[in-house]
Amino acid sequence: MSKKSKKAWGIFSLAALMAFLNACNKDPTPQPQPDNPNDTIVTPPEPVKKNDTIFVNWATSYSFGPSPDTVRNHLNRPDVDRVVIHMFNENGIGGSINCAHFSPGVFHKAREELQQDIDVDSTRTSLYAILEVENINAPNHEWGQDPGITPYDKAWFERKGVQFIVSTNKKSK
Repeated sequence: MSKKSKKAWGIFSLAALMAFLNACNKDPTPQPQPDNPNDTIVTPPEPVKKNDTIFVNWATSYSFGPSPDTVRNHLNRPDVDRVVIHMFNENGIGGSINCAHFSPGVFHKAREELQQDIDVDSTRTSLYAILEVENINAPNHEWGQDPGITPYDKAWFERKGVQFIVSTNKKSK
């Protein structure tokens, strides 16, 4: 072999060796990098909890509210945060309930029954109703006196979420 051939063969061998070494030492496939290095991993949110409404029709119900067991069952559902006891009558859901003929004893009895429902969990149970009354200054809780509600019972209902409309029309008995 001539000197030129040996030199060419050496250059060729060196080039092949470098190509081989370069192929063997190839960088691994780059891993995708986040666009923002300050991004954090977000955990999925907890299930959305909602209010659950128990509807009570005062015109057809045998009591003024649901049973405490019913309230408890609704509160124990994992997707429920609060229970609203929504009272309505023939005026429909969201309409006012004409209570202008109720004596103070009726309101007091309703308060006692509804208190049992709220006592299941007073921080998570509330009422909703619009009650139309004739008098908001009844002197006591007696059944036989003129229609109206005592200030004590009215204040209790309002703290629980009930609204009042004072009727200016005297209803016939």
